[in-house]
Amino acid sequence: MYRRRCPKPDIRSTATGGGTLYNRQYQGSLNYIFRFDTLGSRLSFKADYLHQNVDRNYDYDTRDFSRPEDAEPFSTELRRERYKLLGHLFASRLDLNKNFSEERSLDVGLSYDLRYADNNAPVHRFEEEEWIPDPKMSTWFIDRTQSTGAYTQWADAYGKFSYQAGLRLQWDRIAYRNAENTGYEHRDYWRLFPELSLTYTFNPEKGTNINLDLYRSSGRLPDNNALSPRRVWQSQYSYTVGNENLEPGWGYDIDLSYTLRNKLTISYGGTWSRGSETMTFYDPDDPNIVYTTKVNGEHGSAHNIWIDYTTLVTKWFRVKSFIHGYWYRREVDGDWQASYSAGGGMFSLSLMFQPHPSMIIYLDGGVELPQKRLETWQNSYWALAAGITKSFCKDKLYISLDVNNILSTKLKKETVRWDNSYYSVLRQPRGHRSLRLVFSIGYRFNRNAKKSVSTVQTLRDPEEILK
Repeated sequence: MYRRRCPKPDIRSTATGGGTLYNRQYQGSLNYIFRFDTLGSRLSFKADYLHQNVDRNYDYDTRDFSRPEDAEPFSTELRRERYKLLGHLFASRLDLNKNFSEERSLDVGLSYDLRYADNNAPVHRFEEEEWIPDPKMSTWFIDRTQSTGAYTQWADAYGKFSYQAGLRLQWDRIAYRNAENTGYEHRDYWRLFPELSLTYTFNPEKGTNINLDLYRSSGRLPDNNALSPRRVWQSQYSYTVGNENLEPGWGYDIDLSYTLRNKLTISYGGTWSRGSETMTFYDPDDPNIVYTTKVNGEHGSAHNIWIDYTTLVTKWFRVKSFIHGYWYRREVDGDWQASYSAGGGMFSLSLMFQPHPSMIIYLDGGVELPQKRLETWQNSYWALAAGITKSFCKDKLYISLDVNNILSTKLKKETVRWDNSYYSVLRQPRGHRSLRLVFSIGYRFNRNAKKSVSTVQTLRDPEEILK
């Protein structure tokens, strides 16, 4: 039975440690476009590939403050973990765009994605002056996910009114393998997503219009850990267990926006969705052991309001401000029921300078209000970032430097069970900030060419793909 009211473990402990991390990545992207008429119709193909190899060695020790009667008090356990990830990602799509006029067009396309991730995390404990393998805490699994999609989209316009209607069919297969099965287990998901977009333009010359979008959204697919029933060690008294019947989330969305003179945009977004929620329960044979798993039955709604204002102060100075407010409600059905609601908001300001046509300098700042969910709470947060981009050789060669978290507040998160019997707080040290420098160099082939070209584009963030 799933519960939120988990008992407080009889054994309390702290863990400290350190280690090394090596992360090697190779990535590339190919984009080919063939234009075959004067209206801009084209056939395009895009393929992305990412290879990632992670090797992490981590040593840590755990000190128990209270122990059962049959153990020594204040004992210390030494453990060593090595985590290795071998990942491959291939993503491709083929698109055909046929323009019958400036307003009327037809789009069809196919896509295929393959993700492969081999995760191996052996753990050893130090006993009798030697390192001994610990199969209880060690984990190994392979994730192989394939996704195939097909879509069609029709667009047309009548005077100041225009519309766009589309339909997408998606098939996903999640295959996984771990130490307890000799072959791959898999789940197949078939999903259908319609969409409709309506736009009325009041003043085409000044960029004033109103837009309405109606569509069915696709939630994130379950990963292999969420599907595999094998329990996976997380901490000394905590495990995760998968759910073979887990379904991907989905929802119905409505977006309404009003744009004035291409400067001010006011938007509303509403979502009514179904998905999964993380449940906690305890081992009936050992109340010190706590399990977490994901279950179907979560449903709710969310409402968002955005205000975006952009203006060109001078020819070389642009200001962009953004305000976002939200409110959402979630309910969970099952062996027990729960509901919660929360709201919040954020504000950001971006200053962009262009002292030379080939150089752009920006300064970004943002503030985020406290966030609250069913069991977690996060304090307000603000950060400052800056960057510079310089292009050469008629904008073909460019070099950029981005600096994130130049100034930022500490981040504090809290996790509290409903009856406060199990309390967990995660804090970063006061004044700590994760300063991040990103340096990149790139070359654009045949920039602004009017004929069919082959070019290279940057692959998306690998951490988001393989995590």
